[in-house]
Amino acid sequence: MAIALLLVIAYFGTQLAIDHVKRLYQTVGISYSWATASAPVGSVLLIITYVRKLYMNRHDPLVSEGKEAL
Repeated sequence: MAIALLLVIAYFGTQLAIDHVKRLYQTVGISYSWATASAPVGSVLLIITYVRKLYMNRHDPLVSEGKEAL
C-alpha cells in the first residue's frame, strides 16, 4: 500500500513539476518546478529505501528465523 501511494505521488508530482516550469518565484527568480519536484524525488527515494529494506530483511537469516542481530 505504501509503495502504491508513493508511486501516485511520484506520478502526479512529476506532472505538477512539468506544468510549473515557466512559473517563477518572484523573490529568487528560480522556477517553481524546483520546489514541486521535491515530492516525486522524495517518493522515488522512499520507494528505493522501502524495497531495499524488504529485500534485506527477507534474505537476512537472523531476521527470517526470528532472532535479533547483536
